[in-house]
Amino acid sequence: MNTRNTMQKEIVYNEFLKFKNHPSIDMIYDEIHKNYPTISKATVYRVINQFAKDGKIQQVKILDHADRYDFNLSSHMHIRCKNCGCVDDIFADNDLDVSKLSKKTDYKITNIEINLEGICKNCQKKEEEK
Repeated sequence: MNTRNTMQKEIVYNEFLKFKNHPSIDMIYDEIHKNYPTISKATVYRVINQFAKDGKIQQVKILDHADRYDFNLSSHMHIRCKNCGCVDDIFADNDLDVSKLSKKTDYKITNIEINLEGICKNCQKKEEEK
């Protein structure tokens, strides 16, 4: 058993959980590197991608930008601010009806990704102050 690998996984996961937003791997690495400079960016990439593959965290694909990651595995959408890049959750009351979409398209739908983009409340406030 590789204790170092297990410790690194634990460090990466614990650091990831400290984020309340949807961090990119680079954001996670930057925080880890402050306290654990011997953990490489490649290790962080490998560990985070393995967690996503294993279903422990959710990979959030952002068009034309770095993927983000989410610990909330419930069904929800994401929206990205086109000014500051923050990513937030959207919990819609009327989820997409996957069974109707499957019948309409003749696909067995396994995942739905909707990319929403806008301007967050903080950036709107900054624009108003100008």
